[in-house]
Amino acid sequence: MKGVLILWTIVTVYLLYRLGTLVANRRVGLLAGILAAIFSSYLALSGQYSRIEAFVLLPQTAAIFTTLALSRRQSASWKFVLTGLLLAACFLFKANYLFAPGLVSGLVLLADWWPGRRQAAAGRQLVARGLAMLAGFLLPIVLVTLYYQLSGLGAEFLAVFTNGFNYVAIEGVRLASPVALVIYPLYRLIITNALAAGLGLAALALVAVRTMRRLRHRKRPEDIFFIAVWFLAGFVEVGSSRLLLYYYYLIFVPALAILIAWFIDQVAAQLPRPGLRRAAYVLAIGLILLFSGGQQARYQVEYGRYLAGRQTYAQFLMAGLPENIGVQNRTLSTLADYLARETSPDQTLYYWSNNVALYFQSGRRSAARIIWPLYANTRPYPGEQIFTADTFIVDQEGVVPLGYADHPDWLWIGLEEYYTLETVIDGQHIYRHK
Repeated sequence: MKGVLILWTIVTVYLLYRLGTLVANRRVGLLAGILAAIFSSYLALSGQYSRIEAFVLLPQTAAIFTTLALSRRQSASWKFVLTGLLLAACFLFKANYLFAPGLVSGLVLLADWWPGRRQAAAGRQLVARGLAMLAGFLLPIVLVTLYYQLSGLGAEFLAVFTNGFNYVAIEGVRLASPVALVIYPLYRLIITNALAAGLGLAALALVAVRTMRRLRHRKRPEDIFFIAVWFLAGFVEVGSSRLLLYYYYLIFVPALAILIAWFIDQVAAQLPRPGLRRAAYVLAIGLILLFSGGQQARYQVEYGRYLAGRQTYAQFLMAGLPENIGVQNRTLSTLADYLARETSPDQTLYYWSNNVALYFQSGRRSAARIIWPLYANTRPYPGEQIFTADTFIVDQEGVVPLGYADHPDWLWIGLEEYYTLETVIDGQHIYRHK
């Protein structure tokens, strides 16, 4: 999976280079690509994991790039079907991640229509582009829905969305005030890299000033305005679940990288000589790396020591990661080793925990079609699928899975009826089916 993510990230970085070049120039594109590669690896954003947020950046970036490129070229309306297809990909990764690219694409269409809004041709073009985008969006949604329905998985597919609404409304972890939905993401970005966050906010201020000036003169906003909207829309996307999960904030990386690169380019353009401007770009990257923090540097050093054979993987996890994350990853590694020794690849597993990476690390298939514990309660009766697992693991001393105030009674009833406790590893109770 990490190999796939590396290739995926390379494509995303390339698209950001193209998007930055389209929005401003090649310098901005190149700098944005470099910054995105740096930011997406941050421990403070859980960049070491293969999460949905790391993958959805590609279709989001591609959708916005496609819309702006088609708009710039005044392409035929039917070509906006491609934007719709990419928006559908965002939706299928996670529904709330449709919002930012959908909003930006809609604003681009409106910005193109506005100057000629009194002309019938402009109105027809707006409608044709919108319908093409909608058709592109609906086609894969309908096909995917039909696929799951014909495969007998229609209920599970719909549960992803119906239970998803329950997931975003989980009590006990909801933030106290909607204001915190803005404050906490900003706080997370600041502690991740204070300089990058400051440059991003400065870029937003400059974009706002320039946009207001252009609007007063009845001019179309610059394309960097749409990147600023993309960044701001991210607060709605990550705030929709009201959960403080660090990897959610990866969603800011592409827009933030372009905004910072554009702002640095604007500042460097004021310098009198090309040599000074090049030095400014290098200095900016150096300072951003410097502000990445000691934990990030320690992670890279310790990983290098592991690759060189100077320490074990377990030692790297404890030395290179923050303490709580290191302990969690060491436990998963220990469980994966145990499962590899004590079970066969054809046997199924169910892990009553949100740390679903164990399935990948152990090479064992989940007994349930939807692996998250939240969905175990959505079958005709609780635990219908999960109690068929050959091996069942419960994290009895850790965090209760999201969606539950406590381990439910039906879980203990099912374990007592179908399983025998085999062993306990780091607080993880491992049961074997009777």
